[in-house]
Amino acid sequence: MGALGEDVGVTGSVLTHHLKQLVSAGLVEQQRDGRRILCSVDYDAIRGLSAFLMQECCADTGGLEGPVPHG
Repeated sequence: MGALGEDVGVTGSVLTHHLKQLVSAGLVEQQRDGRRILCSVDYDAIRGLSAFLMQECCADTGGLEGPVPHG
């Protein structure tokens, strides 16, 4: 978890724990490349989760007026 851990400033064990949860939730995919594990974000899943959270968490304020742009 070298480069990613360095970029986000966390130790390998903490990063492994959080990535495992994101993979389990279907938000991140992992692929083994020799000794490396390559991680990629499932942007459609992130957009779906974001839309759900904005509608459910903001329901008392009238929800969301339109889609929120994502990176």
